[in-house]
Amino acid sequence: MAAIPDEILSDILSRLPVKTLSRFKSVSRSWLSLISSPGFVKDHLRRALAGTPSTRVLTANPFKSIDCETLEEIIDLDVGLRVGDNEWVHLLASHDGLIVLAVMKDDVLPEGGDIYLWNPATGLFRQLPKPALDLSPCYYELGFDSKIDDYKVLRHGCCFDSRDNVELVFEVLPLRANAWRQVSREPLFDGPVSAGVFLNKAIHWINTTGRIVAFDLENENFMGFPPLPVNGKSIFCHRLSVHLGCLVTCHRYIDSPFQAWIMEEYGVESSWTKLFDITLDNFPIHDYYPYITLIAIARRGKAAVVRYQSSLFLYDMQKETYEQLPVEGHPVWPEAKAYVQTLVSPLTEGFLD
Repeated sequence: MAAIPDEILSDILSRLPVKTLSRFKSVSRSWLSLISSPGFVKDHLRRALAGTPSTRVLTANPFKSIDCETLEEIIDLDVGLRVGDNEWVHLLASHDGLIVLAVMKDDVLPEGGDIYLWNPATGLFRQLPKPALDLSPCYYELGFDSKIDDYKVLRHGCCFDSRDNVELVFEVLPLRANAWRQVSREPLFDGPVSAGVFLNKAIHWINTTGRIVAFDLENENFMGFPPLPVNGKSIFCHRLSVHLGCLVTCHRYIDSPFQAWIMEEYGVESSWTKLFDITLDNFPIHDYYPYITLIAIARRGKAAVVRYQSSLFLYDMQKETYEQLPVEGHPVWPEAKAYVQTLVSPLTEGFLD
C-alpha cells in the first residue's frame, strides 16, 4: 500500500482531538515528529478555533472540565501540581488552550502565590518566574504576539510611586525571554478594575470610568476603543469575554437585569447587539454578592454558562430558565474559565512540546 502523502496525513490528523493525537504520537517516529511540529500545532489550533464550537469550561478545587455544548461530559483533571491541604488554585487567565493559574494559601491573595502556565488537554505546565515588584491587587492576562511568534503574560496592579501616589503598573513576560519587564505606568483612575480578555492582538478591560481600555500586546501601548452600549448610564458588575472571535460584555445598571451584548464587528460601536437579559430572580440572593459572571456562550449561541457565588448555571436564552451544573468551586475563589483543547505548549517554545 502506498504511503499517504505528508500534507494529506497532516490535514487528516489536524482534525482530530488532542486526546487521540497524544496516543498517535506513539505510532511511529514520523508521526511523533509531525504531531509535535510547530506548523502542525498551529494548524490544529486554527481548526479548533474556527471549526465546530469546542469550548469547554474549566473549574478548580477540584479540577473539572465541562463540555459547553452537551454539558454531559464532565472530566476530572489532574493538574500535576503539588497543592497542599491549606492551598487552593485560582484560575487567572485563558487563551489558546493555555491557563494561567496561581497556587496560594487560604490567607494569601493570588499575587502572593506561585504562578503557573498549564495546558489542561496535554497536562504540560511550567512555573513562571516571580516578579520583583509587589502589586496589589494584581491581575494576569495571556495573549499571543504574532510579531515575535510567542505568547506573552501581562500582569498589572497597584503600587505607590516615590510621592506615595497610587499608580497602575503593567509588566509583560514573553515566554521565550522568561523575564518580567515593566511596560507602562498609568493613573489609577483610568486603569482596569478586573482581569481582561485577549482579542485581535490586544488585551481589553473595562476601567474605573466604565469604558473599555485596550492594550496592544504587540506594540505594548494603549489604544482607543469605542464605548460600551450603556447609553450614558452608570453601570457596575461589568465583565468582558470573547465568543467566536467577538467581544462580549455583561453588565447591569442599578435595579435592572444583567445585559449581555456582543460586538459583531470589532472596533465598530454600531455593531453592538444585545444577546440577552438575565435576572437574579431564580438565584439565591445575597446582598454581598448581587451579581453574576458570564463564563461562556454555549449550545451554539442559545445558552450561557454563568457563575453565581461558587456555583455554575446554564441559562437558556430562549426559555429564560436556569439549570445548575453539577460542579462546585472554592467558596472564596469560585473561578471558572472557558478554554479550548489544543496542543499549544506552555514550555519555552510555545508551539513545541
